[in-house]
Amino acid sequence: MATISTIGPTTTPLRAGDDGTDRRSGATLEFPFAFDPAFRILDLPFGIVPSRTGVTIDDDRLTARFGSWEVSTPLANVLSAEVTGPYSLLRVAVGPRLSLSDRGLTFATTTRAGVCIRFVRPVRGLDPTGHLAHPTLTVTVADAAALAELLTLAGNRHGAARVIDEPVPVAELVQEVTDELTGLSAAELRTRARELGIPRVSTLRKAELLELLRVPQPASS
Repeated sequence: MATISTIGPTTTPLRAGDDGTDRRSGATLEFPFAFDPAFRILDLPFGIVPSRTGVTIDDDRLTARFGSWEVSTPLANVLSAEVTGPYSLLRVAVGPRLSLSDRGLTFATTTRAGVCIRFVRPVRGLDPTGHLAHPTLTVTVADAAALAELLTLAGNRHGAARVIDEPVPVAELVQEVTDELTGLSAAELRTRARELGIPRVSTLRKAELLELLRVPQPASS
């Protein structure tokens, strides 16, 4: 397997909570990729199929699997995330793609939309020596809005210092997103969606916006 690991930051040792217990929940969130029919054919020679792709988030790390390639980095290394797209087929199809303009890495299985994840420190990618590092990773998961919302909150929680004094349980992140979104008006939800890069939300009602931004419940390990 061609593994893409992180340059620079490693997971900071996590301190126990005030009661001496480890706050890690052991839960994980899975975001499957959205596959267009053309990509199923074009990516098949690279082993990029639904069962070998996905984005996983747990209390400590973000991991993106794309056939034989994998990106794994501490959640604290996530700076921001936004929904992007649509994309040109010629620019994103056929395996992992490198942007020559900014060295961004793309794992794409559709031209419709994805999430551009920006890192505090670049991650290794197509160059196994690490001389070429990627400041961003774009992943075309099916639930792009929810992934962008969750990673935005995670980035805000870890703060500018990028030091984790305690683990941030993924279940806690999901509940915080849910509580915050529920308390917003339809107008505020539209603003939130636009900030995440989501287009065509001006006519959506609150229930539709909540469904769009809803983060799935994590699974316990």
